[in-house]
Amino acid sequence: MRKHIKRKLALFLGLTSLLASCTLNFGGEQSFSFAKPYSSISLIDQDELESRSREESLSRENDPGVDYSDRLLSSNLAKSDLTCKTASKGKSGTNYAQMSKSVHSAKQVADGIGDHVMDSIGEKRILVIPVIIKDYQDNVTEANRELIYKTFFGKSSDTSWESVSSYYYKSSFGNLLINGTVSEWFDYGKTASELSHLTSQDVYGQNIGNFDPTLDVLDKAVEWYKKRYHTDCKEFDSDNDGRIDGVWLVYSAPTYQNNYQLGSSFWAYTFSKYQGTLNEESPNPFRYCWGSVEFLKKAYGATGCDAHTYIHETGHMMGLDDYYDVNGRVSACGGVDMMDNNIADHNTFSKYGLGWTRPYLVSGDCEIDLKPASTSGESIIIPTEGGFSNSAFDEYILVELYTPDELNAKDAASTGGYYGPYLRAFTNPGVKIYHIDARLATSKLRLNQWGTWSYTTEFVQSYTQITTKAHTNSPSTGTQSGYSNRLNDQYRLIQMIDKEGRNFSTSMRFASNNSLFKSGDSFSYDKFSSQFANKTTMNNGSKFAYSVSFSDLSASGVKVTITKG
Repeated sequence: MRKHIKRKLALFLGLTSLLASCTLNFGGEQSFSFAKPYSSISLIDQDELESRSREESLSRENDPGVDYSDRLLSSNLAKSDLTCKTASKGKSGTNYAQMSKSVHSAKQVADGIGDHVMDSIGEKRILVIPVIIKDYQDNVTEANRELIYKTFFGKSSDTSWESVSSYYYKSSFGNLLINGTVSEWFDYGKTASELSHLTSQDVYGQNIGNFDPTLDVLDKAVEWYKKRYHTDCKEFDSDNDGRIDGVWLVYSAPTYQNNYQLGSSFWAYTFSKYQGTLNEESPNPFRYCWGSVEFLKKAYGATGCDAHTYIHETGHMMGLDDYYDVNGRVSACGGVDMMDNNIADHNTFSKYGLGWTRPYLVSGDCEIDLKPASTSGESIIIPTEGGFSNSAFDEYILVELYTPDELNAKDAASTGGYYGPYLRAFTNPGVKIYHIDARLATSKLRLNQWGTWSYTTEFVQSYTQITTKAHTNSPSTGTQSGYSNRLNDQYRLIQMIDKEGRNFSTSMRFASNNSLFKSGDSFSYDKFSSQFANKTTMNNGSKFAYSVSFSDLSASGVKVTITKG
């Protein structure tokens, strides 16, 4: 079991530290089914009708003989309803070849410490339950429920940017299709203060190590959902493991950033019910996300539909880490990534681990005409002298071509978007270089305690041995924290190499267009050694023997020349 830490996003604007959460948005039209059509109701009677309907639908004591399933908003998007580019396949040349899929996946690595995340391949259904916090009911409207539906399951044209569904279909190159159901508003029955002060003794009658107050909301909301809609929730358990693949709880209160009287529970984060039981006949909740309804309108105003936060947290639902420091000190990817500061597309390290792309692996001197990552999924892995294990979870240099199109376009072009003028995606094409240290670490159980951690390339999971990532982007060493570096707190899971020489892993700075490599630029370890923890070797102690140069850069490609020695 790992210690509970809420996933928070830190953004520093000048001397002010602003916490920020992920949001998604999208645009277009979508049809919804309601229990009673509103078209025949006069405008004069609308408020009274809404009030009566709310009192009825939010009653916590429901007649078990009544079927309310016609009030659900359920999506059944087909691949033909969405659009995406096709990832490159099968390309090879002298001293490089496109790899097969990673021998370890993000799901396998997360499952290794008991997180049991949603698979990132195939068609999935998630359960979305809007939650009423007793003293914050202004947001409890049918209009907001429809907006929640669009935010999660709308087509791109239904939104101000993308929905959770359309974003992940595009980012995965069609490998992941997310559908799901939005319930009616669930009346939790407690105030914000009452929720914040819950203890595990209050909820479970005992002290448990991995407790969060929102577990009480999760338990009651899913139980209510099953009873109210006469369902066993099997449609949300795609792998038949007795767990619902993913639950989203969208609460009616604001975040504590907008109301400092609220506790830290009122943010956006992802957690797991580690003490839950499996039930293949009626799957129970496990991995869930928690976020405010107010994130819907963060970037695009009162009439907009913003999904950035929900996209970011759904990345956690599939096992991705935060790429910023959860302590708010640094953003090792320069802030410009969906799992860093919640903007733009996922990088190709994330996509490789999720099983969506297949990088080129270099074995000697070569030239590669690299296409944009956004439209082809292409990237290049250049191994250390320590070798490569054919896994995303190893140490290497990763090269990809960024272009301000597709899922990057909105966050690159908009000055009034998710972060306003303070942080944008890159507006020019250029090469991103990452130092990846996603090596695995393992530990064995001795005398009811986990022993010393050590690096490994073999994945072992049992009652007496666990395997997980050795490093994260939050510099704290430990054995229990979900964000700890198990072996060396100077090492990062993923770090963007800044062409201007700034070290994003040691100070809070954001990347800019000048951080990208352009035609005529080159990279070697010696030239950029100040951005590596060891200064003379890679983290695994080996040398990086390659130099890399770039030419013929355009929005459609770049020539990458790689020389060893």
